[in-house]
Amino acid sequence: MAIIYSYPPIGDLSGSDTVLVNDTSKDNSTKTASIDDIKSYIGLGTDILQKDITITPTQLLNFNGGGSIELIPAPGTGKLIAVQNVIYFLDYNSVAYNFVYPGIPDVIAFKIGTSTTSQNLNSSTDLNVTTDKYVSFDFPNNSENDDIQANVAFTLDATAGVTVSQGNSPVKLSILYRNVNLNF
Repeated sequence: MAIIYSYPPIGDLSGSDTVLVNDTSKDNSTKTASIDDIKSYIGLGTDILQKDITITPTQLLNFNGGGSIELIPAPGTGKLIAVQNVIYFLDYNSVAYNFVYPGIPDVIAFKIGTSTTSQNLNSSTDLNVTTDKYVSFDFPNNSENDDIQANVAFTLDATAGVTVSQGNSPVKLSILYRNVNLNF
């Protein structure tokens, strides 16, 4: 007899992972079911997911001259990411950032693929601060997002003109999103 509690826990659960179930409709035999099958059975076909991420000071300082941080990986063929909300928390340490956006097109923005979500981090109010800072970003922030793309990552991107040379505070993000299956 297997000792269930002796199995190691799974770290990154996916919809194709299986669990043991007892089939009471036929001789109480033990069978397997995928997480996706269970979600479908109880009506959770497209559900809200949450991902918590800490962006390190080193990652933010690497935005000097542009760069990108993947927040949520591409969901796979036939799927797209629909971000609902991002809670932003700059956990002030001791040295403020000195981000500069020298030109109009220079920004640090949330993106899905090549599409900017119209949600940008403001250097003076969101990044170059000397206290803890909380911001809630809702997506989309207007009536529609008509340039969303399938099978692309959700990222935080800095354009090439962004400069920064100091700062030591981590930024913590809590992201609510859906992976939408386009083959419905």
